[in-house]
Amino acid sequence: MRFEFEPIGVLHSSTKRLDDVPPQCAESVEEGIIEVFEPFADGLLGIEKNKQILVVFVFDRFFGEKASLIQMGRKSSVPRGVFSLCSPHRPNPLGVSVVTLLRVDGRNLHIRNIDMLDGTPILDIKPFVLAARDKCR
Repeated sequence: MRFEFEPIGVLHSSTKRLDDVPPQCAESVEEGIIEVFEPFADGLLGIEKNKQILVVFVFDRFFGEKASLIQMGRKSSVPRGVFSLCSPHRPNPLGVSVVTLLRVDGRNLHIRNIDMLDGTPILDIKPFVLAARDKCR
């Protein structure tokens, strides 16, 4: 089984090196801009009503690497399974972050709490609704 995805946009930020990326979006105060590509611009209608959005992206700097299923966490010397970590080294190089939506300027989403590198391909954007998340528990 194979899947192909088309990026809907790209992240622009001052974070250029992996060492400068916070381990979690909740620990980040970094700001950036998601530029949504023109063919997907209509999908932004109403996005400004959300305080937070869920951003699905590709760990493109790790694409093609074979990820180990057992890894060491950043803050622990105890080995853990990759599915219990937020490591960018994954069987499928997908990342998900909840970011704060500051404002919308045309096709540009100004966001805070980024844990992605400049140039990261964006695959999808969804509203993050805490009340809906709590109902799923």
